[in-house]
Amino acid sequence: MIDSLDEALPELEKVARDASASEMLQQRAAEVLGCAWRDRGILLTADITGFTPIARQEILFHRGEGLPYPD
Repeated sequence: MIDSLDEALPELEKVARDASASEMLQQRAAEVLGCAWRDRGILLTADITGFTPIARQEILFHRGEGLPYPD
């Protein structure tokens, strides 16, 4: 069982990289990661290598670098 956000972060990163997960789940995992990383002051430097396109776009949105979804 996961008892804290710190314990959940690695699992959220796995979902954000998992192309077989639903796009909604990928996006939600990235949204939670973006908020957690922002609160920890690492949002702009966090490694999003290997994130699915949906998850990567969500993180870029949190960074202020793009729209949440492509046109």
